[in-house]
Amino acid sequence: MIDAVGSDWFGCILDIGSLRTGDPYAEIEKLVPYAVSWQIKENVGRDGKEEPTDLAKIKAIMDRAGYRAMSRLRRWAGRCAREGGGLSGEIRKAFGL
Repeated sequence: MIDAVGSDWFGCILDIGSLRTGDPYAEIEKLVPYAVSWQIKENVGRDGKEEPTDLAKIKAIMDRAGYRAMSRLRRWAGRCAREGGGLSGEIRKAFGL
């Protein structure tokens, strides 16, 4: 659909929580060229089951695609509460901050 519209002003908000079948990271790789923004969720779906989002994989996908724009983190309550840096520590490590 995005290709059919054919405008630089039309893209997708890549909500990784909406990808629920198959390999979510393979689906993300397919969609990232069209992404104008991301919603990075605490969990991704793989074959109908939830698993923690691998932030290092997300960062690697962004880097391979040359993505340099807005990204949002949503629904991270469980990982925010963890000891040892929690979510902020995970983000700093995965994104080299």
